[in-house]
Amino acid sequence: MMSVSYGIPLAISLAGTVGSLAVDSKKAHIVFGAVMTGIALLHGFQHKKVMLQQMKNSIGFTADYARIPHTRPDFFLRGVDVAFYMPGRIRLYCRTLQGNEKYKERISKYLQPISQMGHIEMNHLSGSILITYNAKQLRKNADLARVERYIKGKARICTAPILV
Repeated sequence: MMSVSYGIPLAISLAGTVGSLAVDSKKAHIVFGAVMTGIALLHGFQHKKVMLQQMKNSIGFTADYARIPHTRPDFFLRGVDVAFYMPGRIRLYCRTLQGNEKYKERISKYLQPISQMGHIEMNHLSGSILITYNAKQLRKNADLARVERYIKGKARICTAPILV
């Protein structure tokens, strides 16, 4: 079955489906549409491994972040831009933080309980957040390791290879 090409039968059934609209034949349209659906399913089954791999590549890493945030770092990352990343040092910018000293206090209270966080410097005038940490220690926490991978991919400047 893998050596059979479904391209020509798909093209013929598509032409028949579209052509049946021009001659106003509902029965022909249904038949050609059903044939095209069947051939498309066979074609999809023929290439299922490639399709599954492409879906994993396009959805896999980003789909995890498209969902509703479920950890403290996920919630936090929704409101920041990642300016710089290198293992052990991250620079973030948060528009909500700009000119808002009360929000600076909220971020401090929010990030301090995360034991793997190292030193956090914030400037509420510029909205800048600098986080320095021990990369090996942080990666022991699976959620934080996932967040670090996300940050690598979102950083405008990244001085480390992006490993997916």
